[in-house]
Amino acid sequence: MARTAIAIKQSAWECKWSRPGFRFAGVEERIQPETLWVCVRTGERRRLSETACDQCPHWEADRFRKN
Repeated sequence: MARTAIAIKQSAWECKWSRPGFRFAGVEERIQPETLWVCVRTGERRRLSETACDQCPHWEADRFRKN
């Protein structure tokens, strides 16, 4: 019997709590003030790694963003 598994990736750009980070053009990544995406769920801007949203239990779809 065949089985099918579906994986849904939770991404920062689709989360209600994510915002673009503050960035400077022409500045190296290691000295940027923030990462590409930040999380604002707690009221403070928290840096996000590229995979941080993938397993986050607080991830919520942003109902105003269209796919």
